[in-house]
Amino acid sequence: MRTLCATFAVLAVSAFAAPNGLIEAVKNHDGAAVRSLLKQKADVNAADVDGMTPLIWAAHNDDVETVKLLLADGANAKAANRYDITALSEAANAGDGAMIEALVKAGADSNAAFGEGETPLMTASRTGSAAGVKALLAAGAKVNATDRFRGQTALMWAVSENHADVAKLLIAAGADVNVRSTLYDFSFRKVAAGGTQAVYSRGGLTALLLAARQGATESAKVLLDAGADINLAEQDYNFTPLLEAIYNDHYD
Repeated sequence: MRTLCATFAVLAVSAFAAPNGLIEAVKNHDGAAVRSLLKQKADVNAADVDGMTPLIWAAHNDDVETVKLLLADGANAKAANRYDITALSEAANAGDGAMIEALVKAGADSNAAFGEGETPLMTASRTGSAAGVKALLAAGAKVNATDRFRGQTALMWAVSENHADVAKLLIAAGADVNVRSTLYDFSFRKVAAGGTQAVYSRGGLTALLLAARQGATESAKVLLDAGADINLAEQDYNFTPLLEAIYNDHYD
């Protein structure tokens, strides 16, 4: 009985550890092997231990050719791994507009969030993928959705990285230029190494305040043209965008 149990255990471990040929081919950027395995009817939606499908791996590798190949063979564009990461999330992180367009066309959920509520639109806005943002908005991405960590919108993410072209797209789609991020109800300081005191911002920032803090001049101009309130202050020190820019040495 002990020998039989040990045999079953070995078989179970072997099956668990056995690599998926298609996944390995995609991970290794082996296009020839991918095509060969698809011709042999390999399971295009098989997942590894972390729930990563060949499609998610291809998107992670920013391999748009393989993504299109897998989609054409029936890959599930909505599949997510155990951390709620989808191929669309990975495409947005890579800033690959063509890949985002292909995934959205194949039915990927433009509002599927991961982590603390980060949506593909937020990610694409952060990476500056104008083509991807266009495709996501056309597919119904919620332009004023907020993440759970700081309550920030896609517009806030875009202007923080000074992607003025993306900011224009989001505003044209109805992004609120004066909405605030989450204002937290705490007031404390943290003593860092050497006795330095670090003050935690409570939030409550607008896109214009974020642009001013980052020195994102082009984005600030876009926001002001769209009616952003130039005197709307943050609520820790009552800094206006002008004071925020000066405080952070962004004199331009």
